Amino acid sequence: MKRTWKLALAAVALAAALAGLSAMDQQGLGRYRKRQAEIEALQHKQRVLQSENESLRREIAALTGDTRALERAAREDLGLVRSNEVIFTFEL
Repeated sequence: MKRTWKLALAAVALAAALAGLSAMDQQGLGRYRKRQAEIEALQHKQRVLQSENESLRREIAALTGDTRALERAAREDLGLVRSNEVIFTFEL
């Protein structure tokens, strides 16, 4: 064998050995798996937040175009009343 081929073969063998050690090392493969789990958790959280944002967008659109929906939201969410109304609160 030529010296160049021997060096190339040695480099490939060294690279394979280092890759194997890295895969078995807790700081290598273990860290990779932990990061993958974190990524999946963050992607799930992102989907939940996107769903909430879409729901809020629909609510904004409904409140913008409908005065009855706006009044209902003001009464339910903020507890507002008209000036001629009286609120009675009963505790059970």
